[in-house]
Order: sequence, then C-alpha cells, then structure tokens
Amino acid sequence: MAEAKAVAANKSHSEAERRRRKRINGHLATLRNLLPKTIKADKASLLAEVVRCIRELKKTTDELSATEDDKQSNTAMKLMLPSETDELKLCYD
Repeated sequence: MAEAKAVAANKSHSEAERRRRKRINGHLATLRNLLPKTIKADKASLLAEVVRCIRELKKTTDELSATEDDKQSNTAMKLMLPSETDELKLCYD
C-alpha cells in the first residue's frame, strides 16, 4: 500500500517536471524567435544573448529619454528667456 502511494507520487512528480520543462522550452523557443538573428544555441547562450539584447535596448531607451528630456528643458528655457524677436511693453499708470 505504501509502495503504491510512493510510485503514484513519483509518477505525479515526474509528470509535473515534464510539464515544467515543456513550458520552459516553449518560452526559450519564443525568446529565440524574438532575437534579431536566429541562433541555434544551447539554453545558456540563448539566455546570455537575450540579456545582452535587453541591456542594449534599455541603454537605447535611456539615451532617447535623456534626449527627449533635454529637448523639453531647452524648450522650457526658450520660453522663459527673451529672444531677439520678443517685444517688451512698458505701461505707466
């Protein structure tokens, strides 16, 4: 009786592990398909390439964000500082 329970538990565990591996491999295949150049590499190399690509994308977005922030601050400065074409009107009461 105890042996039957142990066998059933072991079988259930094996099936759960098989499903887990299948899910992981499916996600790895998705990552492989998302990479610009399709590489057929081992899992560790694939993950290393994904990490490299994500870091590169993050750096690019940070640079673009900084550029956009600079543009906005330059626009704000232009609005606050008078230029050659601005007119000054004085009113005396």
